[in-house]
Amino acid sequence: MAVIERACLLALLACGTARAADVVEGALLIYSDDDDVTVVSRTIAGRYEGETVSAGARLAADVITAASVDLVTAASPGGYEETRREAETDVSVELDRGVRVGAGYGISVEPDFVSQRASANYAHEIYDRRLSLSASYAFTHSAFGRAQDPELTLERDSHAGEIGASLVLSPTLVVEALYGLTVVGGEQANPYRYVRLYAPGAAGQATAVPEAVPDERLRHVGTLRLRARLHPRLFGVAAYRLYADSWGVVAHTASLRASRGFFDEVVVLSADARGYLQDAAGFYRARYETFPSAPARRTSDKELGPMWTARGGLHVEVDPGLRFADALRIGAGFDLLYMRYLDFPFLDARRATLSTIDVTWEPR
Repeated sequence: MAVIERACLLALLACGTARAADVVEGALLIYSDDDDVTVVSRTIAGRYEGETVSAGARLAADVITAASVDLVTAASPGGYEETRREAETDVSVELDRGVRVGAGYGISVEPDFVSQRASANYAHEIYDRRLSLSASYAFTHSAFGRAQDPELTLERDSHAGEIGASLVLSPTLVVEALYGLTVVGGEQANPYRYVRLYAPGAAGQATAVPEAVPDERLRHVGTLRLRARLHPRLFGVAAYRLYADSWGVVAHTASLRASRGFFDEVVVLSADARGYLQDAAGFYRARYETFPSAPARRTSDKELGPMWTARGGLHVEVDPGLRFADALRIGAGFDLLYMRYLDFPFLDARRATLSTIDVTWEPR
């Protein structure tokens, strides 16, 4: 990981010292909920935009502290604290007018989890760049286990492809359509998660066994998005996303975003709203009354049960107009998030706040 971090830092420094078209960004996000879960995430990214070549790098570190009631079903009932580090870089080249290809690599490291990702993408603009076609592929390999059991090594691979089209319908309206397919194979159960078994009709738990889920999972995602200029300084985005997988989970996501510029775009205020609704996986049960036998497929993951979420927030960006930067924007945001678990015995709801501070700098 240190080698990758140094490579990304060199790329970030290059982005920060090249010409004025380059961009350097930094962000701090704090997530906190009423179920004793806190995440502090720090990110720094840089991007170089040349006439035909574009390159970028990103570093992130997340500190996660959890003492959730949900951990009563895991092997760490006292909670935990860990740090996740992530680094990624990418490059793209314009081969011809309107034709661009790219590739990327990323790595994510936790005390008990290492994931590496390689990707490639293609984009082509036609009809005077009114229609944009895109295709991408990513391969991810993950190796993981339990922190207290160094001998345990599990592996998982995923192949993800996406195709998309973006059409300029008018000077004020753009429509986008995307379809993605992901094939995941390998161990997909959480090695820390245990499932309680009950005797039929009994009140108390009889025993607990490790989670067991299918080794394969096919995920389908379709997205439709509209971007519109509603007023010379008012822009809106509306999107709908449909998800379905081979485990029986079907989910719907709808989102809206509106952004308004003030004082000649010195201040930009944005408002977001998002709703999510999900069915349960076919093998999910709130309570497995099968003791002394255990079902071949079993989980206590609340994220595989029926649930819905609602999120809304505001974000403001300010350009202080400093002379040493072509553009320096400082932003802050605050979101409220409510998650409702419809059939999970240990937690029925979770309320969270997300606070962000971000800086975007385009040096002269």
